[in-house]
Amino acid sequence: MAAKEETKKLQLGVFANDEEHDTVQNGSSFCTKLELYCLVAGIPFEKPILKAGEMGPRGKMPFAIFPSGEIVPDSAKIIEKLQGDDTSNNIDAQLTPDQLVISRLLITTLEESLYFVLVYFAWQDEANWPKTKASFFGGVPWFLRGTISRGARKSLVKALHGQGMGRRPEEEIVSIAKQIIDDTSFLLGERKNLFNTEKLTLADIVLYSMLEQFAYKDLPNNPVGEYLKTKANLMAFTDAVSSEYFPKIHANRNK
Repeated sequence: MAAKEETKKLQLGVFANDEEHDTVQNGSSFCTKLELYCLVAGIPFEKPILKAGEMGPRGKMPFAIFPSGEIVPDSAKIIEKLQGDDTSNNIDAQLTPDQLVISRLLITTLEESLYFVLVYFAWQDEANWPKTKASFFGGVPWFLRGTISRGARKSLVKALHGQGMGRRPEEEIVSIAKQIIDDTSFLLGERKNLFNTEKLTLADIVLYSMLEQFAYKDLPNNPVGEYLKTKANLMAFTDAVSSEYFPKIHANRNK
């Protein structure tokens, strides 16, 4: 009898990380979002080693290669397809209609506002750029590293300028981030997660993926991270999620 063919797993195109030393799961919050979603939803996946400079069909990370061979870019589109292919993957089915509205509004705030604060400090800020360059491009061959890193930085700084965050003085950017952190801390309150659900919801996942970047990314100039660490409930939430789903990364923070 022929051996049963092994079922192919979902393949995630994400930036590589070093679980023995890194203090964030991924340098990209959207890559972390996708990985964490798959873990919470119980979707098996693999992370193939990508070639230097290899990106998804939109020239960005993350992307996913489905068992059918279909390549899908963008974390939101990937999650949407996973939920469409199997309704049991819909982790937000546990929310009420009112909670779903709050969830969508919070995700939009985090991904369309707080994210650009993160991009500003990681990519545009001169004091932080050497750390970002080493984190994202340290594994790229030396003869390609300069060209690829300069191109990526130029593209992101241009996007920041077009979006508007890159035109603001740093004081305004920090003020915007602090307000979002204050509001999110108030919303979380004393609950274990945003809606006190048995499983994390998509809003929890997006929140974690942003907070860990500010709290634990190695950035010399990080006033937003310093402010975040004054919010005990947000830090407790972040640490609880990493302890359960990314234990090696969590342990690295205490070395």
